[in-house]
Amino acid sequence: RPVMATAAPSPSVDSENEGGCRSRGPSPQHDTTGEDGGRTTKSKVGAQKAMQHFAKALQRKVMRRRIKALIARKRATEDAKARLCSFDKEQGAGSDDEDGKSSHLFRSPFVPTCLAAVEEFLRIADVGANDVVCDIGCGDGRVLTTAARSGAKGIGFEIDEQLHKRAMQMLAKETKSLRERVVIYHQPAEGARLIEALKQTTVLFLFLLPEAIRSLEPIILEHMQPKARIVSYTFRFGDSLAPVKSVNFRSSVTPLRMYEVPSRQNTHSNNSPG
Repeated sequence: RPVMATAAPSPSVDSENEGGCRSRGPSPQHDTTGEDGGRTTKSKVGAQKAMQHFAKALQRKVMRRRIKALIARKRATEDAKARLCSFDKEQGAGSDDEDGKSSHLFRSPFVPTCLAAVEEFLRIADVGANDVVCDIGCGDGRVLTTAARSGAKGIGFEIDEQLHKRAMQMLAKETKSLRERVVIYHQPAEGARLIEALKQTTVLFLFLLPEAIRSLEPIILEHMQPKARIVSYTFRFGDSLAPVKSVNFRSSVTPLRMYEVPSRQNTHSNNSPG
């Protein structure tokens, strides 16, 4: 019988590949691989997010422990000093407190504010050349010197002798014009000098423990001008004011909160009973 010639199968007709398997159009196996690849990518992204949440939670837990430990050590030191002063008074020796009158003010341990947080503080407070920045417990003076580079004036209070010396050494490295805009007092934040500083201050920076903030809150609200800004790092500024801005810097444990000083009338109405 004559052999009939057959036409080659068109691309649209089922054809056999080298393995003998029929295929038509795109391979179903290829599609499945794509779906599995998408599911794998999604699962990896989910795992990464879960790890990030876990890392943030762990960071918050560690930060809380560090803060609690600092507060506990500070309270133990203050209690020991108070007992010593009480014993000296009973013996007629008087108080050996280096400032003589600041035992009512809870001193905060020195925890350096990272430079990224300083930059964020300057940003949310919109610090400029017309501002006077005050830092109570200024440590090595980094907040004041950074603000002065923006043209602002700076006033700082630091009770620790070594920290005050370090702040003056850092300030000495700056330009003459910047040094003339910054003054750092080696004394507790109290008395006529503090009142005079608060009257000039347009932006107040606080990185203090809650006890110190509560001690300073009345004098701050009494002497700072209305609409002046207060930025508190980590801890709230009392309970009488609500923040107008709040930024969770790096984690929710270390927020920057900005407040505005109310008018004198609003301050009295907030503090009045009922």
